[in-house]
Amino acid sequence: MIKSAEHFLWALVAIIIIGSPLTYLIAFYPGQAFWDSVFSGLISTAAALIGGIPIALAIDRALKRKEMIRQDQEGYHSTARAYALVAAVGNMADPAVFTVTVNNLSTFQVRAALEELVTEKRGVF
Repeated sequence: MIKSAEHFLWALVAIIIIGSPLTYLIAFYPGQAFWDSVFSGLISTAAALIGGIPIALAIDRALKRKEMIRQDQEGYHSTARAYALVAAVGNMADPAVFTVTVNNLSTFQVRAALEELVTEKRGVF
């Protein structure tokens, strides 16, 4: 879209948003009941914004903090599993050792888990 057309459309939207209430005020001369309703609506909206936004931000921060802790713990367990698997693979190099158990995994399960860990691309190695 051409920049001048975009600016024109934004100006038109602004004129409609500002002009509609002004047109009503000029054309109909609202009474006291109208002003009471408008101000009570404005005050309640302002109070909701002043009180609601900090509460929503606090909830969002708490959820993000909880998610970060969960991801850190998951990363720690993944790294620990990787170290255990690497140690198990090192023990498998000995042909005399046929069954290696790491957390009750057989040799074949350890190899499969190690391949899965490498293909996850989590940056563990």
